[in-house]
Amino acid sequence: MIGDILNCIKHIGDYTGNLSFDEFSSDFMVVEACLYNIQIIGEAV
Repeated sequence: MIGDILNCIKHIGDYTGNLSFDEFSSDFMVVEACLYNIQIIGEAV
């Protein structure tokens, strides 16, 4: 469970690490990928 949460956090960081907010918010696939990982975190808690 904690491993899943940490893995999702790493993925979100990988997806967003070099993006500004404007770049992030205009990239639909990155937003969706982050939301998916946030959903997984919510289910793991």
